[in-house]
Amino acid sequence: MAGIVYDNSRGMLLSRSTYPGAGKYAGHDLGDNASKWSHLKWSIVGMLEFGLFGIPFVGANICGYHGNADEELCLRWMQLGAFYPFSRNYNAYGQTDQDPAAFSTEMQKASKNALEVRYSLLPYLYTLFYHSHVHGNTVARALLNEFSNDPNTYDIDRQFMWGPALLVSPALDPGAARVDAYFPQSRWYDYYTAHVTPPGVQTLRSALDRVNVHFRGGYIIPGQVAANTTEYSRKNTLRLFVALDEYETAKGDLYWDDGKTQDAYRKSEYLYVRFTCAGGELRWTPEYNGLTGEKLHVGFIDILGMSRLPKRIIVNGATAIQQYQYDWQPSSDFLRLKHIRLPIDDYTVIQWDYTVIQWPY
Repeated sequence: MAGIVYDNSRGMLLSRSTYPGAGKYAGHDLGDNASKWSHLKWSIVGMLEFGLFGIPFVGANICGYHGNADEELCLRWMQLGAFYPFSRNYNAYGQTDQDPAAFSTEMQKASKNALEVRYSLLPYLYTLFYHSHVHGNTVARALLNEFSNDPNTYDIDRQFMWGPALLVSPALDPGAARVDAYFPQSRWYDYYTAHVTPPGVQTLRSALDRVNVHFRGGYIIPGQVAANTTEYSRKNTLRLFVALDEYETAKGDLYWDDGKTQDAYRKSEYLYVRFTCAGGELRWTPEYNGLTGEKLHVGFIDILGMSRLPKRIIVNGATAIQQYQYDWQPSSDFLRLKHIRLPIDDYTVIQWDYTVIQWPY
C-alpha cells in the first residue's frame, strides 16, 4: 500500500505519540503547545530530550498551536524554529493566522532570512541525519554533549548545537535587544560576518532580522546556495564553510543521495565525501560513490580564520585561482573563493602558500 501511495518513493511519518525505537521510522511533533514565550523556551528542552531518546527528527509547532501569537513572539519563534530538525509553523483551527504573510513586511523578511540560513545549511543537516541513522548520533544537541568537561555547559537550555560544528543562540524573551550567550573553549565564527567571538559569556546583539549562529573552528560545514524549496536548493552549487581552528586545521564530511529513494543507504545509492584541511591544503575525498544521475559541484568556498592572504592558490597542482575568483576581508581574516566549479565526487586538492609578497588588495 505504501508503494502505491508514494510511488515507491520515500515518505514521511510524523507522530505526537511515540515510544522507544520509533525514531527509526518516524519523527515527533512536540504536541499542542500554546502561543506563549514560556513554550517557546521549553521547546528547546523538548527538542534536545527527544534527540537523546533516539528520535532526532523533532520540532514544536512554531508560533504555538493554541492561542494567538503576536508578531514579536511569532518572529522569534520563526527564528528558533528554523533550527528545529523538524521545522513547521502550525496552529489549531479557529486561531488567527500566524504564517509570516499574516504579519508585517519586516516580520516576513526576518522569517525569510532565518529560513534561508537553514536552507543554506541543509547539506550539513542532511549529513547529521545520516550519522544519526547509521551511528545513533544526535542532530540537535545540548552544549554539554560536545563539551562534557566544561561544567558551565551543564545547565544551558537556551542555546543548542547542530552536530559538533554549529551553535545557535536565539532570542527567547519579549523586547530582547541582546542575548547573553556562552561560548565554550574553541574558536567561534559569526555566520554572517566571519568575525571571531572569544570564549566565555558574551553579550550578542539580537536584532529582529537575524538569529545568532556561529561556526565552531576545526570543522568544515557543507552548505548550498539556498532556493525557495528543497527541490530547487539541491540543484544549486555547494558552498563549503571551512572554519579553521587555531592551528589552521579543519575536518568534515558530506552524505548525499537523491532525496527520494527508500533505503538509499542500505541500497548503497549514495555519495559520501570526507573533507580535511591542514598545512595550507584543503582536500576532499569521495570515499564512496554509488550515486547516479546527479552531479554536484562546489561553487563557493568560505575559509574563515586565515592568518593572511596567500600569495597563490592552486587547484589540483595545476590551475591557479585568479583574482576575480576570490574576495579577501582582512578585518575578519576571511577568504571566499567564487566563480569555481569543482566536482564534489572527484578527489580534489586546493593548496595555498604565504611564502612571498602577498597579492595586492
